[in-house]
Amino acid sequence: MSNSLLFHTQNVRGFDHQRWDWGDRKATATVVRQPDRFRCSSCGGADVTATPVGWRIVRGVPIGRRPFEMNVRMHRLKCHECGAYRMEQLEFLSSSHSHITRALERTIIELREDMSISAIANYFGVDWKTVKNVDKEHLRRKYRNIPLADVKTIGVDEIYVGRRRYKTIVRDLQTGAVLHVADGRGADALKPFGRRLHSANAQVQAIAMDMAAGYAAWAHEDIPDAVIVYDHFHLIKLMNDKLDHVRRRTVNELDEQQTALLKKNVSSC
Repeated sequence: MSNSLLFHTQNVRGFDHQRWDWGDRKATATVVRQPDRFRCSSCGGADVTATPVGWRIVRGVPIGRRPFEMNVRMHRLKCHECGAYRMEQLEFLSSSHSHITRALERTIIELREDMSISAIANYFGVDWKTVKNVDKEHLRRKYRNIPLADVKTIGVDEIYVGRRRYKTIVRDLQTGAVLHVADGRGADALKPFGRRLHSANAQVQAIAMDMAAGYAAWAHEDIPDAVIVYDHFHLIKLMNDKLDHVRRRTVNELDEQQTALLKKNVSSC
């Protein structure tokens, strides 16, 4: 029954429980891999010698309202088929560095739609960085390959990330999806994205950007048929700068009486 509980609540198979500890604040299971389930992580061979090297604590999905942990016996495996000598891999973990089960990771991802990172961390009693890393890895896998074939309008801009470093961001203006993120700014940051557009046979009709010459040069070269739309903020800023220049030049050509009269008329407008 205990092995069945491990499987149905944590999706852990191939392990035998040695002891259950039902404390007031959490439940703990001490588990060891079944002798016939050891496999070489390099070649998958079963002809291995397993040497116990210690224990590892792994957080799992809560059982009822109690937080759940597994104390897992770890082994170093010597493979007699390929000669590898490595630590065993726990199949119920997403990586060798993880300390939470895949089942708990899936639960965190499901709850992220309705709960903040800190709220999930407090609920499961894990560090908020653990929840953040699970969320980041999920998003990385989900958006690793973003389809570009139907992209028609894009927006390009850069953000300052400190220490004189920038990142260039490209978004689909119809869906809001982030299509490309690259270090730096200018044409070099957009060349990989241009290759992806050509590979996808995307027919970009318009591209919104600021008035940086590098972005415009890239657009003319990689997507020459797209209409360039300069964003409202930079156009207004450019217009105001020109008006300020004209105002200063005009004021410098006036005498004191005319300057005072001009300032009075401007302030009354």
